[in-house]
Amino acid sequence: MIYSYGVSLPGTYHIKNDIVCQDWHQIIRCGRKMAIAAVADGLGSAAHSDVGSKIAAAVSAEYCKRHITMRTMPELALRIIRDAFVAAQRVIKNVSEEKGHSIDLYDTTLTLAVLIRDTLYYGHSGDSGMIALTAEGRYEQVTQQQRDEEGRVFPLFFSDKWEFARYGKKVASVFLATDGMLETLFPLYIKNEPVNIHVSLAQFFMDNSSLRIDKEGEQAVKSRISDFMENIPDEQVNDDKTVVVLVNTAVKPKRQPEEYYIEPDWDGLRKKHEEAWKRAAYPGLFKDEQGGEPSENDEALSGKSVQTKSGSDNRKKAELNIGQTAMPQGRLSYNMSNEAAKDEKVNMAASSVEATAKRLGTVKKMAVYGVILVFMQIAVLYDFAYELFLFPYYLNLAFFAAIYLSAISAICLIVAVINIFKVVRRCG
Repeated sequence: MIYSYGVSLPGTYHIKNDIVCQDWHQIIRCGRKMAIAAVADGLGSAAHSDVGSKIAAAVSAEYCKRHITMRTMPELALRIIRDAFVAAQRVIKNVSEEKGHSIDLYDTTLTLAVLIRDTLYYGHSGDSGMIALTAEGRYEQVTQQQRDEEGRVFPLFFSDKWEFARYGKKVASVFLATDGMLETLFPLYIKNEPVNIHVSLAQFFMDNSSLRIDKEGEQAVKSRISDFMENIPDEQVNDDKTVVVLVNTAVKPKRQPEEYYIEPDWDGLRKKHEEAWKRAAYPGLFKDEQGGEPSENDEALSGKSVQTKSGSDNRKKAELNIGQTAMPQGRLSYNMSNEAAKDEKVNMAASSVEATAKRLGTVKKMAVYGVILVFMQIAVLYDFAYELFLFPYYLNLAFFAAIYLSAISAICLIVAVINIFKVVRRCG
């Protein structure tokens, strides 16, 4: 049987600034072996995005309920899901025209799942997302967040970005979430690790051995998850929070090797991340050691490859997932303690002091070279003037040599002065 729960909570940022919750979710059960779920996240910069998200989730889920049955062929099911997105888009457009509003004031994301027994069909638009627990017992990211190179989300009305597919593996559970909650399962520290999803947190949300939803009931599980989400620190998620899960208890996921479930060594990963950050920030300090520029992996670990939501959404998140972890006992905590965070700041400050010292050493060298160049310039000009009195300039090779040396030394002097100013400004 397929069980479900869904939770949508206003973010603390929205509460403090008297902004309505802009998330919405919809769950429709179609008998014991089929369920439909949708989540939508209204863009923060859009004045009526809360209306847009509600329409998107409700209309698309209802449309699928009316047209998809357990006997629907896969190709037809995907066409129906696409039509559901079109229907949601059309209703939003009609509402905006009736109100005399621009349609972009209703911008929203939309992610929808149709679970029929152990088969998952889905549609996706925006930076919400979906994770599947496969029958093999692995947690896998089904969708990717749709953002441009500057981190701006592509909302529902970017129909050329829509994705529709049948997931290629048998599924025991499906997790849908808006971006804030989705990103808690993908901490930055494990981005480039072999297992890049926070397995223990995914278990807490999705695995029925943890949920016991068939024993405790959907309402009890929903209440427990809601309490958990309410206690997530602002530093991690201050945006609206939405999670929806469909669980097919008839599918018993296999057990993976024990190392798959071991909690990551967050302290070791923090140090690794910190070292990579230093190498990316101050490559000159490590050239002798590395024999070249910092690697692509260093840049990824340093956070340069991490995209954050911004632009049309105006909700920036600055690496809030760094070092974070969650435990199934019902509270989200940071393994990087306050003391460890202080140590990180001290280490970063030390590296900055070291780099500054090297820059100051460079300044001294440049100053010495500059003085030498000044004297060279004076000597060359003096020789040039003296020789010019003795011979006509067109017969005097010293004239041409003086011009050449004068130009070279003048250029070197200008470059030295410019670099000295640059370094002094950085150090100041």
